[in-house]
Amino acid sequence: MEDYLTITLYGQTYTFKFESDNLNGADVVDLLLSEIDKVESQYVQSIQVNKFVILILAALNITLEKIVLKNNYQHQMARLCDRSTILIHRLDEFIIPLSE
Repeated sequence: MEDYLTITLYGQTYTFKFESDNLNGADVVDLLLSEIDKVESQYVQSIQVNKFVILILAALNITLEKIVLKNNYQHQMARLCDRSTILIHRLDEFIIPLSE
């Protein structure tokens, strides 16, 4: 299902069409705005940082977090597969073949 996502960044409002299967657009906007606020707060004391740079840094932070989560997921799936294989082999040892 297609939906529309609206976000206001630095006084400019943008609307995007996106696939909303089991996804809440407000959550996406909130995550991005939260990350932008976090990046901006890191540069409060320093020289004026370009708004575009802040947006890029926020996007990079979200991307890094996604990659870490993806790698963790893949690691956990590999462990689960390994453990499942071990359990299957152990169970196979106790199976008594049926005679025909």
